[in-house]
Formats: sequence, structure tokens, C-alpha cells
Amino acid sequence: RRALGGLKKYRGVIVHDLVCPFMLENLSAFTHLPTLKRRAWELELERDFLELASRANAYMTATDVQSAFWAGYFFKAGLWGAAYCDPPPVVVAPSGVERPEVFAPGELPADVGGIVSKLGERSGTRIIATSGGVYRWLDVEPLLGAVKILKERGLAITLFLPGLKHPSHGEQTSGESARALAAIESLGIGGDVVTCDWLPHRYRFEALRRASLGVNLHPEGLETEMSYRNRLLDFVSVEVPVVTSVGGVVSDRLIEYGIALPLVNLEPSNIADVVGRALDATWGKNFRFACAGFRQEFDAAKCAQKVVEAVSLGFRTPPPPGFSRGRMRGGGMLDDAFFMMRNIAKKLLGR
Repeated sequence: RRALGGLKKYRGVIVHDLVCPFMLENLSAFTHLPTLKRRAWELELERDFLELASRANAYMTATDVQSAFWAGYFFKAGLWGAAYCDPPPVVVAPSGVERPEVFAPGELPADVGGIVSKLGERSGTRIIATSGGVYRWLDVEPLLGAVKILKERGLAITLFLPGLKHPSHGEQTSGESARALAAIESLGIGGDVVTCDWLPHRYRFEALRRASLGVNLHPEGLETEMSYRNRLLDFVSVEVPVVTSVGGVVSDRLIEYGIALPLVNLEPSNIADVVGRALDATWGKNFRFACAGFRQEFDAAKCAQKVVEAVSLGFRTPPPPGFSRGRMRGGGMLDDAFFMMRNIAKKLLGR
């Protein structure tokens, strides 16, 4: 919404990066709101989003599945139609596997050095690591339960849990982080878990390369299928095997390549069984060959070239005729009445 005014006045080429559909994340993020308030909020967000999208000359998605979703969504919303381009100007531009930098100990920031030192102190254990933030759409608590089970089985393990506090969007991680910390205390595994508020993007590999196994848990569902969880690519960069939930392009490709073991049942006992097998497995020469093949297919430089293609396509493509249908309708007269009163209140309050 803050960008909408400027984009309406802007007359240059705009390439819209269509990430995982926002409305799917909102299904879980705003379930606590009263029904009418949630619907009104979603309608406003949808209207603003479509107005932004109507200014774009070209679009980027991370997967073919996302491309199909957005094509159907935009046609239904009246943004694209028979008078528009055929095919629509969409470029599939996934994130790629990066080449990790290597730093000497004195080159690391103090907070990162402290994290690496803590992991070094746990060298007598096998480190299991997550990557990225502890977001509300991840399942961290079952993993904590699995850590307790593995400890009871006598395995010397340490869970590394970074990303408890997003540096600029703390609200995205605060709720899940609070639940994770409470679960760590209630399970009595505080001495087996290393946490940090945030691991700066540039230095994350210094911590992850010390892990024996990466773990990624997300619930099955439409949002998972649509997502491109690029933090999973971090483990390929440092050749760390992964245990991951099924679903999602990155997870499925890691499983196909033999880089990851799949998780279907997210009960703590089952997670413990699969993680235990992964820790006992011999990830040898074939695993390294698999990582090399994956890096070749999803090389970051190659993927970045897709952004150049999208910009070039934007110079050759006019934006859509416009958002012809106005705002999307609600569920009936009650929704419309609430939406009208909400707009009146916002104008009176200057919001």
C-alpha cells in the first residue's frame, strides 16, 4: 500500500516478483481475527495487490506451479483477459544455490563469532540445524519433541535453532519463537539447543557447515505446495544432508536427488526415527556427486539471468489494460455493509 501511490505515477518498466501467494499465508496468520474484520482486511489487501499488479509490464515466479496459480487468479480477477498478451509475460526465476564465502575467525562479526564458538563447544555432539527464521508456517515444536526422544535414546546431539527474531519484521517470528522457547523449557532440553536471534545472511554458512544434518518441517497443504523454500538450498551449498517434509518444489527435488530423506508424518516419534536414520546413514561420494549436480541445475548465477530475461521482456510488453472489476466482492450484504462502515470509520479517523 505504501508503494501504490508512487507506482501509479511511475511511467517506467515494472517487473513484479510474484512470491508465494499472500492469501494462503494469511489463512493461518489471521485466523484469530473476527470473521467480518478478517474478510474486510483481505478484500483491501487484494484490491491493493491487484492495483499494484496492474502496473507491471512483466512478472516473475519461482515455479511453474506458481505461474499456473497466478494466471488463474489474474484472469478471475479481471486483470488479464482476451485482449492481453498470449502467453502472458511471466518468467520462471527461482532462487539458486549460492557459493558460500569462507571467513577467518577474526573476520566474523562479534555476534556471529559467538554463535560459531557455541557450536564449536558442542563438537562432541552431532549438530542438527534449521535455516532461516522460526516463522509461523513452520512446525518447530514437533522437532523439539523429537530432540527429547533422541536424547532419551542416548544420542549425543545438539539442535541449532537460528532466526528467533527477524531483524526488521519481528512480528513474523515472535509468536512461533515464544512457543519454541517455552517448549524447550518444558521439555527440559535447554542444554541441548543452541539458539540465536538472527544469523546474518552473509555469514549463515559459517554456522551451517558445522552441522551434521539439516532439518526442515512444514505442514502439508496448498501453501506448502506453492512455496519455494529457498533456505533449503543453504544446506546444498555446504553439502549437509537434509530431513525435510514432503511437498514444495525444493523439498521434492532434494529428495529426488538423494540429498534429503522425506518426512510425511510429523509426529515427534516419527521425526526422531527419520532423523536417527539420517544421522546413522553414510553420506559419501554419491551424496557429494548429487550435491554437485543439484548446484549445477540451480546455480545462483544461472538463476539470476532469469531476472535479466524478465526485465528484457518487460521492455517489450505493455502493462495489462487495467484492473477492470474493481474490488473483489465479499460474501454478501453483511460483508459489504461492514466494508462500507469500515471505510467511513477510517476516513473519520484519518487512517
